[in-house]
Amino acid sequence: MSTLTTLIQLNFGSPSHSNQRRKRNKRNQIGKEVKLSLFANDMILYIENAEDATRKLLELINELGKVAGYKINAQKSLAFLYT
Repeated sequence: MSTLTTLIQLNFGSPSHSNQRRKRNKRNQIGKEVKLSLFANDMILYIENAEDATRKLLELINELGKVAGYKINAQKSLAFLYT
């Protein structure tokens, strides 16, 4: 899958802060890179090799729900595989 551009790119702080943030977020990566767009009640996640990362993807979604304080309803959730 080719890299998709997110609608809004946020870049705060100096390059050293950016590097520190990247290191902290590395544990949440699937493969090389995870791009995430959050909206009011929707989430768009861009990943490579989605077929191989299904279990890790579900774990990541659940972790994001815990951090945000929301419970993800898997019964109402949809996943679209775009290749």
